[in-house]
Amino acid sequence: MPLITFRIADQACNSVPLELQNRGPIAQMSISISDGQRRSLVRTGKPAPPPVTGLALLDTGATVTCVATQAAEEAGLPTV
Repeated sequence: MPLITFRIADQACNSVPLELQNRGPIAQMSISISDGQRRSLVRTGKPAPPPVTGLALLDTGATVTCVATQAAEEAGLPTV
């Protein structure tokens, strides 16, 4: 049984080294506001934005996280 299983085009893939070689260190990720922010919006009758899902580059040496401005705005996150 593989330690990591992920989906590509609705097919399970168990060959991590091959997929890392073909696609690089990317994974499907979701970004969203915090649960506390969501509860606060719902309490005041405001709609909470849905999570935004997309591909992310995994960089274990990174010291910051960057998100595309459009994705952050769609998720209701502040932008800098």
